[in-house]
Amino acid sequence: MIVDYRRFLMPAGVAAVGLVAIAIFWLAVQSSVRHGLWQTVAQRQPAKSEFRRLDDCKSVGWWTWLKVLSQNRAVRCGEVWAAEELADKVRGADRVTWLSEWVTSPQSKPLLKLRASLALTLAGKPTPAEPAWLSLDPNLPDWPGPGLAAAVAQDRAWGVHLGPRWMALGRVWALSESGLGPSDALLPLEALWAIEDESVASQAARAAARGMSVPPDLPDDVRYRRSRGLPPGNLPSGWAEAILSRPDCPSPCLELWIDLLRLDAEAEALDPWEYPETTPILEPLASQIGFTGWRMRALEWWTRAAVQWVAASPDPAARLATLAEGGPDGSADPLRVYWDRTAAPFTTAVVVMEVGRRASLPVDVRIDEGGAMWIDVGGRRVVRRGCARPAGTEPPEGGGWDRLSLIAGALAEAAADAVARGEHLNAVRLATAAERMDPILAHGLPTRMAEGIQLSEDALRGHAAGAGFVVDGWRGPSVAAEAREAAAPLVGVRCGNG
Repeated sequence: MIVDYRRFLMPAGVAAVGLVAIAIFWLAVQSSVRHGLWQTVAQRQPAKSEFRRLDDCKSVGWWTWLKVLSQNRAVRCGEVWAAEELADKVRGADRVTWLSEWVTSPQSKPLLKLRASLALTLAGKPTPAEPAWLSLDPNLPDWPGPGLAAAVAQDRAWGVHLGPRWMALGRVWALSESGLGPSDALLPLEALWAIEDESVASQAARAAARGMSVPPDLPDDVRYRRSRGLPPGNLPSGWAEAILSRPDCPSPCLELWIDLLRLDAEAEALDPWEYPETTPILEPLASQIGFTGWRMRALEWWTRAAVQWVAASPDPAARLATLAEGGPDGSADPLRVYWDRTAAPFTTAVVVMEVGRRASLPVDVRIDEGGAMWIDVGGRRVVRRGCARPAGTEPPEGGGWDRLSLIAGALAEAAADAVARGEHLNAVRLATAAERMDPILAHGLPTRMAEGIQLSEDALRGHAAGAGFVVDGWRGPSVAAEAREAAAPLVGVRCGNG
């Protein structure tokens, strides 16, 4: 007898659909129940046995970490140990979702967000916010700060996830606390000096004094003794001359301590100053805004540190894209991109393009008619809103902006900074350099910058000649002229001052 199996297909199909529906329902219910349980557990006080295990640096369970994190409890064994232990517990989609919700929740305190984001990163999972930027929250408690710097110094492979800022601060901590050699500390110290933050420079100077095992007021003491004809004391060769050569440099002066460290490094027959293949693609921007010598070395150090930070991410494109974020206005100093993302849009785009080139990540930059900048990093999109009109919902069509047109925009931003500082002649020089780099984008910018000051035509032409430079191999911008003309009125304009 022939059995017709087709009559069984419909009931079997219905049964299969039912089983799938039941499975989905069960998983949803199970996840909801689990989250409700975790919410209850997170509010409980840790038991004494849990405290003992934490204080002894012994592994604890997921439920214990729920309590520690939600209550912002300090961990005696340090943030490195805590982050790595918690990362080991990040197993399953529910735990990833739970930590991600903590990172994004407005109710989460800054320390909770930072810890959750670090755990996700170390576990190789995507995080809604980069730890490097969460670590800048001024509302973080004081105690994680030195702990993070120490963590970077002790475990650079872990600390690199906190970004170039903490990489530099960690090296300074190592100099003062763990005997880091002068040749390893010089470049990070110069990198911090270039930020031009008095508080950071003062801390770095004190760290250098501790690292060299001398009192921080040594320069003042040497100058006092020599002013009275007394010997400068038992100092290493060349130190007295270096100290006396900077009579107006007080004891916290970081520049002086860098000079003294350099003498120590030279005594070790080391040359920490030369970078192999040091030809930054940020040129001619860097030299036009006045970067020479130590500032150029600092720029190279920050760029290399950023490349390491990007490469260490589970999602390098997403991490680099966060470097492009910021407001519509900001400084024209490219170092601010690495320090706190407060650089202006064109300057930021030039830096992100350079880091992307070194990290082998494609970066596409476009600007719409409203002045909004669209930065695409490997499919990750960031929009820097213009101050004139709101940006559209989609990036403008056509090819991306070439690097030299972006540099022209960055020079225009530097000119606006010069105007704000009252450096009108320098602003004209920078504006002229921008116009020569891209005559369409920066058309008429020197004249605009010269308004309000008594500058003759001859003086204007003289500054134009002084701003000239040669760009080898440049064949003109690839972006259509109409796109650059649309953006031209906004180039060199600060949102804050119109």
